[in-house]
Amino acid sequence: MLTIYLIVFSLISSAQEEIKNPDKPISDRAGRTVMLKEVMRIRDDGEKVIFKQPRQLFLADDNAIFFLDLIESSNLYKFSQNGRLDFKILKKGQGPEECQWASNFMIDEESIRILAYNPPKLMEYDLDGKFIGEIKIPRIVGLYFLGMIDKKIYGIHDEIHTSDAIHQEGLIETPFRLYEISEDFQRWTKIYDFPMKHYIKKGRWSRRGMIAVTKHKHYLFVVHTAEYKIVKFDIRRSQIDKIFTRKYERQKSQDYIDEEDMSDKELRGLRPPPFKHDFDIRGIDVVKDSLWVTTSTPRSDNSKKLIDVFDMEGKYIDNFFIQFPSNRKKHFYGDFLISSDGFIFAIEQDEDDGLVSIGKYQLENFHNGGLSP
Repeated sequence: MLTIYLIVFSLISSAQEEIKNPDKPISDRAGRTVMLKEVMRIRDDGEKVIFKQPRQLFLADDNAIFFLDLIESSNLYKFSQNGRLDFKILKKGQGPEECQWASNFMIDEESIRILAYNPPKLMEYDLDGKFIGEIKIPRIVGLYFLGMIDKKIYGIHDEIHTSDAIHQEGLIETPFRLYEISEDFQRWTKIYDFPMKHYIKKGRWSRRGMIAVTKHKHYLFVVHTAEYKIVKFDIRRSQIDKIFTRKYERQKSQDYIDEEDMSDKELRGLRPPPFKHDFDIRGIDVVKDSLWVTTSTPRSDNSKKLIDVFDMEGKYIDNFFIQFPSNRKKHFYGDFLISSDGFIFAIEQDEDDGLVSIGKYQLENFHNGGLSP
C-alpha cells in the first residue's frame, strides 16, 4: 500500500502545472500603444557587404550584434553597438574556413562556434573573428535552437529529416527533439521531445506550427504549436515545469484560400493546404525578469505588433502595441530581437528599393518605469 502511495505521489508531484490565463492581463494600462524611435540602422555597403536574408540575431554582452546571412553563401557578421562592421567571417567552398551552408552558431565567453550543414563540420573562431580550427561532425539539419546552459550545450533538432514519417502522407506529428550535446558535437543525448505537426506529401513537408525558443537561467521557453501555448522546460530536471496559455482570438491568414477558390491542381494535393489562421505566437524574448511574446495581432496594420508580457511563473501581467515610425519599412514577423535594456532590433526591407537592413529602435518610456517590466 505504501509503495502504491509513493508511486501516485511521485506522478502527481512531477506533473507539470498548466496555467490558463484570461484574454486580458492584470495591468490597468493594457492595450496602450508604445512608440518606437529609430536610433540606429545597420546597412550593407552595396559592394563587399550585401545583406540578402539576415537571420538568427544574437546580442552579445557588450551589445555587439551577430547574425547569419543565408542566401547564395553563408556569412556571419558582427557589428558593434554603434553599428560599425567589426568583421565578416566564413567563405564559400569546401576547404578550411569554408562552407556552402551554415545552419547555426553559438557564442560563449571564449569563442564563436559555427555549425555548417554542407560540408558537415564545426568551425571555431575567437571573439575577434580569427579562425581557430574545425572538426568534422555528424550531418545536422533543422537545428532550431543552440545554446549553453549551466556550461552544457543544448540544441533542439527537427527530427523529421531522419524520420520514417516522410514516407507517410497527410497531417503527421513528429518531434522537435531537445539534446544535450558534447563539446565536440559527436555525442547527442536525447532529453525531451516537443511534438510538431507537419503536412507531408510525396516526401515533402510543410511545418504547421511555430517553433520559437528562448532561455533564462536553467529554463527553456518553447513554442511548438500554431496555437497560443508556451512551455517552460526545466533543464536541470529534464522535464516540463509549466505550460501557460491565454484566451486568444486567432487571426485569419491573408494567404488563406477557401476550397471553392482553389484550382484543380491545388485540390489534387500537389501543394500543402493553406493556413486558415496565422501562428498565434511569432516570437518570444526574455526581457529583464519577464517573458515578452510577439503575437500575430493585428494583421491588418504591419506597423503595429501586440506584445504580451508574462511573469516567469506564467501569469499574464500586461500587453501593449508597439508602433513603428512611418519609414516605409516592411517588418518581418518573428525577426525581432528584444533586448533587456529596452531596444528592439528588427530585420526590415525598404518598400521603395527592396534593400534589407536591421533597424534598432528604442521603446518609449522603458527606462523611466512607464513600461513593463
